[in-house]
Amino acid sequence: MDATSEEPQASLPASLEHAIPPHLIVERTQPWHKDARQPPKGASHSFWFGSDIESIVVLYIGLQFLPGTDVDVPVASTRKYLNRVHDGHYYHCETSGLDDEGYQTIVSIAYWKNTQDYRVWKAALPKDWYHEGLELDGPVGAFIEIYTPTVRDLESSYSHTIPHGWGHIADHTTKPTDLCGYLGSMRDRFPRAQSDELIAKGHPKAVNLPAGADSRGRIVAVEPHSNAVVVNSGQRWKLAEEEEREYYHSRIQPKLNIFLTPLAEGLSAGCYFQRFLVMNCPETNSCHTISYSLWHSQSHLEAYVLKKPHRELMSVAIVDYLKRQKSGGAKLELYHEAMVLEEKNQAFEYFNCHPRTGMLRAIMLKS
Repeated sequence: MDATSEEPQASLPASLEHAIPPHLIVERTQPWHKDARQPPKGASHSFWFGSDIESIVVLYIGLQFLPGTDVDVPVASTRKYLNRVHDGHYYHCETSGLDDEGYQTIVSIAYWKNTQDYRVWKAALPKDWYHEGLELDGPVGAFIEIYTPTVRDLESSYSHTIPHGWGHIADHTTKPTDLCGYLGSMRDRFPRAQSDELIAKGHPKAVNLPAGADSRGRIVAVEPHSNAVVVNSGQRWKLAEEEEREYYHSRIQPKLNIFLTPLAEGLSAGCYFQRFLVMNCPETNSCHTISYSLWHSQSHLEAYVLKKPHRELMSVAIVDYLKRQKSGGAKLELYHEAMVLEEKNQAFEYFNCHPRTGMLRAIMLKS
C-alpha cells in the first residue's frame, strides 16, 4: 500500500480520538496496515503524555532465587529505595513469578514521567543499590533492566480507561481510538513508525563474560541493539464477576498459553525473553497478571503473531472479548504498553544470575 499522510479516519467522529497524540502526528512516509482504514471493531483507549514530555523512564528491578530461600532483607532493601519517591510523576508496583529454570523472581516495575527526577533519585543511591548486601557466590541473584524511551517510541492499548503501568503517570486518557481491533495495529500506533521502518540493527553482546563462561558469580552487562521492542501486557479481573472470570480462565487464558509457551523454547521467533508475572497485591480479588517480553524487532513480533495458528487463536479470543465488550459484560481489563527502543535508551545488568535470565538468555542461546 502506498504511504500517505492522510489519517485512516481523516475526519474522526466525535466518539473517537487519534491513537497517536496530535502533537506527534507528522507527514507519513511509511504505509498503514491494510486494515487501518476500517472502523474500529471495539473500544481501545490510549494514554498520552503532554507536549512538554520528551521521554520517560521504565525500570525493571529483579531478585532471583530458588523457592524456600530467605529474601526478606534484599526485598526490604529494594522497597526502601523505590519508596523514596513521593510525587505524582512516579509509580511503581511489585510482581512475582517462576521462571523456566524453576527460580522464583520478584520484579519491581518503576516509572518516572520526568527523567530529571529519575536522575536526581539515582544520583542519591549507592552504586550497588539493586544488589545491596548480596554476595556473588550467594543464593540470590539480582538484575536491573532500564528503558528510557522517547514519547515517539511509545504506544498503548487499553480495553478500559483504568490506568495501569505508565497510565498512572500519563497526562491524558483518550476516548476510544481510531487504530485498534486488528492484528498489526501496534506498529500503526507508534508515532515514530509514521516515518521509520523500525528495522533492528545488530545483536545483543555480553560485556565481561568470556565465551562459554557461567554468568553466575559475576556481574554481567549486556550491550543492546537498536529498535528492540518491549511489550508489557496485562490482565486484571478485580471488577469482573465470577462468570466472566470463569470465561477468562476457560476460554481466553488457554489460548494465550498456547500462543506464548513456544517463546520459551528458543530465539527462532525473535523473542529474547518472556516473563509471566503476578501482581503482588493484598486484596484476594484483585487478580492481575503481566506478560513482559523483549523482541529483536517489531517485524519479528508481527511475524510470530501472524503465523496462521497464532493468528487464528488470537482472532477468536479477540472476537469473543469484543462481543462481551459490546454487550456491556466485559469488566475484565486487558491492556498492553509497548516501547521500540534506540540502542542508547536501553541498559541491562545481571548480578549472579543464571544464564537464562533476561538478556543473558539471548547471549546463551545465540552462542
